[in-house]
Formats: sequence, C-alpha cells, structure tokens
Amino acid sequence: MSAVLPPEPLFAGLFDDASALVGATLQETLESRARRVGTPEATYVGSLLLPPRMVRPALATKGALRIAIVAGLTDDIDQFIETAELVSAHRRHELVGLHVPYSPMWREALNLLVPVVVRLPAGGAGLDALDEFSGSGPMIRAGIRSGGEHAAGSAELAAFVRGCALRSVAFQLAGGLGGAITGETGRHGPGMLNMLLATKLALRERSVEDLTAVLRQDDRELVLTHIRGITEDKALQIRRLFRSVSYADVRTAVQDLSSQALTAAAS
Repeated sequence: MSAVLPPEPLFAGLFDDASALVGATLQETLESRARRVGTPEATYVGSLLLPPRMVRPALATKGALRIAIVAGLTDDIDQFIETAELVSAHRRHELVGLHVPYSPMWREALNLLVPVVVRLPAGGAGLDALDEFSGSGPMIRAGIRSGGEHAAGSAELAAFVRGCALRSVAFQLAGGLGGAITGETGRHGPGMLNMLLATKLALRERSVEDLTAVLRQDDRELVLTHIRGITEDKALQIRRLFRSVSYADVRTAVQDLSSQALTAAAS
C-alpha cells in the first residue's frame, strides 16, 4: 500500500524561484523554468523572483512570466516602482508581488496593488515591526530570512511565526530551509515540514517554546505522521499564513519532498 499523501494545497506553489538573486543569469533562470513547464515539479514552484536590473530583459522573452521583483537595500524606491509598473502594464507577463526592505519608504510599494513582502530586520526590531502590519489584510506580508547568511535561528523563527499568526499577517521566507526535516545530514536550520507544522501550531496559539520544539524536532517518522495527518481544510489555513519560501535551487526543494514520498510523482 502506498503512503498517504498530504493534500495538494499544502505544497502547491510553496517554493519561489530565487536563482536569479544568487548568481544565475537570466537565461539560465528562464531555461530552468521552461524545463519545468508541464512537469509535476511545476506544481510546487511559485513566483519567479527577479532583481530590478533583470526585469526589462525578462519582459522581452516569449511566454508568460509571473514575476515578483525584489528590491535590494540600495535600490531607489522610485526607480523600483517605475520598473514594477512596466510589468504591471505588460500584456503577457504578470506582476505578482514586490519584496522590499523594511524602511520608512516601504508603503510606497502598495500603490501597485499587488502583495508587498516587507523584509524585516533580524532580532527584536523585526518582531516589533509586525505591529505595523496587524489587521492590514492580504496585501502586506512579513518576510524574514530562514536560511543562508544572517538567517534567523529556530527560536526567532518561532517567535516570528507566532507573531504573524496572532496578528493575522501572512509571511514569506527567504533563503530556503534545512531540507525536508530538521537534522538531515549536511543541512542546517529547520526543515520545511517542521516549518509547516510550526505554522499549524501557531494558528492554535501555541507558545513560542512549543513552536521552537517543533522546528527542532528531528524524529523523521513523527514529523511525517503529523504532516500526513493534515486535512485539506487545515492545509489551506496553513498556506494562507505561510505563503512561500524562496530557494536558490527549487529543484532541490522539490526533491526533498520526493525523498520523503510526499509527492504524487514519488508515490
């Protein structure tokens, strides 16, 4: 008998493609995207994240791209918005989001009428900023770094996720996660399945300590049992809060799921 698969909404579009932000050329990024079209892998891949400098060349490509533009710390907000307007006005490509650093200017990005992910600073200052987003609705999302350099630790991520849940603020993560399950060989940080389970607990208003324990849980069978027990209704609730996590290599993220027999292609 094959293993029970979690409901599709739990993983659909979970992994944003950030390859262009970490060294891949636009051509490499678009070629990888083209190879995914029509494959099971495409189900799990969300937005294409591009820096402002790649947006104009991307608009000249064939096909239809769903683009989220990611501003750097030194990008001029007015030029950033001007670039975003080019995508918004395009007849083939779609602007699906803007990622901006937390600063006094971030609200200007709301004028484009697409979701704005505000990347919070690490530590207590970032958590304090969540109060600004409380009750703001689906157009504002909080962002935090979950992997790579300057990534938040498990306790900080737990406090962030709980803070978002209590304020009904959706969130997105940057930098990937530590494999499918925490503690996998050669991987650092919480696993993506652990993060989904922590989000489920946050929606039940469990404590930061409880969420931290889930993020650190490395018992594979225990984690998989809880993931496979998630209903479709609960999956939708989880994903309304936890929107996506960006990866430099989305194929690795999909393979992490497949390695645990959690995707239809692997079953």
